[in-house]
Amino acid sequence: MTLSSSLQAKKIVVEVEKSNREKILYDFMKFHIYFGADADFALLFLPENWAHSSGETDLFAEGKRHYQHCLKFGFGTPESLGRILLVGYKQYTVDGKLITSDVRRSLIDVMKRQQLPENEEVRKEG
Repeated sequence: MTLSSSLQAKKIVVEVEKSNREKILYDFMKFHIYFGADADFALLFLPENWAHSSGETDLFAEGKRHYQHCLKFGFGTPESLGRILLVGYKQYTVDGKLITSDVRRSLIDVMKRQQLPENEEVRKEG
């Protein structure tokens, strides 16, 4: 999700990455495009606990590692990369549980149980 806003006449682009580690470098590239279109700063929010079927991944740590690689290997200038702020956040359920792969799995199970097959209503009524 990308959001653009202004704060005290500064244009700020905000990207919230929820689950896709492959998009982190693409987000850095998009920020450079926005900088070329007069954005002043960019914020990239990355989860510290992206839960998936085989465990949890710290995308914030991966983002910091990618950022350092960008600096080291010249994928952007230090000036432009210095206008990007990485922000780590933790993902929680609406009732305050930290999302882990086990919590994710149980939520998916609940959702599957709540979904009826397309013609289930017709069969019950008929």
